[in-house]
Amino acid sequence: MLGYLRKKCVTLGVHVHAIGCMPDHIHVVCSIPPSLALSTCIAELKGASSHFINDDVLNAKVFYWQSGFGALTVSAGHLTNAVAYANNQKEHHAAGRLRAVLEDIGTDDE
Repeated sequence: MLGYLRKKCVTLGVHVHAIGCMPDHIHVVCSIPPSLALSTCIAELKGASSHFINDDVLNAKVFYWQSGFGALTVSAGHLTNAVAYANNQKEHHAAGRLRAVLEDIGTDDE
């Protein structure tokens, strides 16, 4: 699915820095062009990935995303931290460090 999400981002003009997948959610660190609304970008990614999973992987209409989403902005100086966070999802979940790591993404204490 990562390749499919990356392709969809290219068609939307979105630059992907990282995608981190877990069984129940995905973190995408990306640069969205000013001409594309955040909600439109998220709707397009959710719709495309649901279609891919239901039609190409499962061949059934059983997968769907929740109705909401969360979004954070990250300064250029903290982009490396955000990318590392997205790329290391499994480690964060296994160690139970989600909240502390998320709170540290945007701090100047590096």
